[in-house]
Amino acid sequence: MCSRQALEITKPSAAYSLHLQLKLGKNNKAPSIRGRVTLPRDPRRSSDIILVFAEPNSKSAQLARDAGVTYVGATELIDALLAGEIHPTKVLTTPGMLPTVTGRLARFLGPKGLMPTARRGGVGEGEELVERIKEAKGAMDWKTDEKGRVRSRELTG
Repeated sequence: MCSRQALEITKPSAAYSLHLQLKLGKNNKAPSIRGRVTLPRDPRRSSDIILVFAEPNSKSAQLARDAGVTYVGATELIDALLAGEIHPTKVLTTPGMLPTVTGRLARFLGPKGLMPTARRGGVGEGEELVERIKEAKGAMDWKTDEKGRVRSRELTG
């Protein structure tokens, strides 16, 4: 007889695991696929550290602070990020700060998958920025590797 145990929210040592394998295309390469998953309840032990680049004293900066973002600022955050003083898990920006962020941080954030782009929902202004922050909180980003594998394993509790 095989017994299976369901994930219990109150159990501190519960875990979930996700493994996907895509079919390989031409030249034995899998297509590059990215996505974002939002579960009904965030199973991770630590919450996301969200950084928002916004013009000082702007409405967007105040709305980001009100939404509970960890870091909100402009060029002073760029220097702190490059110095290794802060380690965000998600980075968002306003359209006005995008050229500055792209020019100074593309080589730093790009390889880590943190570079904010409008296409992936990392750029917004005002209420749109608040919506982007809500989407980023608790969502887990994933992408395939060169063999077409997506793996995710998180411990809860």
